[in-house]
Amino acid sequence: MPQVNFVRNLINVFGLTALAAGSLCAQTGAFGSGLYQVMEKAMCRNCHNRDGVASATRLHFPPQDSSSEKIEAFGNSLVVLVDRAHPEQSLLFQKPTMRIPHTGGERIKPGSPEELLLKGWIDHLAQLSGPDLAAAMKY
Repeated sequence: MPQVNFVRNLINVFGLTALAAGSLCAQTGAFGSGLYQVMEKAMCRNCHNRDGVASATRLHFPPQDSSSEKIEAFGNSLVVLVDRAHPEQSLLFQKPTMRIPHTGGERIKPGSPEELLLKGWIDHLAQLSGPDLAAAMKY
């Protein structure tokens, strides 16, 4: 019986390691298949559009029928909402998780896998430089 428990524990450790590795890959993957889907599910678009309640903010979703290139460019343009020196203080992180007041309420639950994707994307944006940063700022 001890050998069965050892094997079971070993399988659990490998399973958790694979799950963690998958989460890390998702953090640095394409915006359109990662955080964009989280933001769509959280219904951020309902307010953050040119005619929405949040139209005065810097965050405006592209039209729903946008190309994948346009969605990726939008994802990179979110760099304007990132505090590159202190990513955890970024508006892009603080508002949807309600760490600071957000008229739209909590859209991403702290401690969730969705928050992990958000953190990963913010870290990615905080590291943009050179031509990549310049392109992101032109969106």
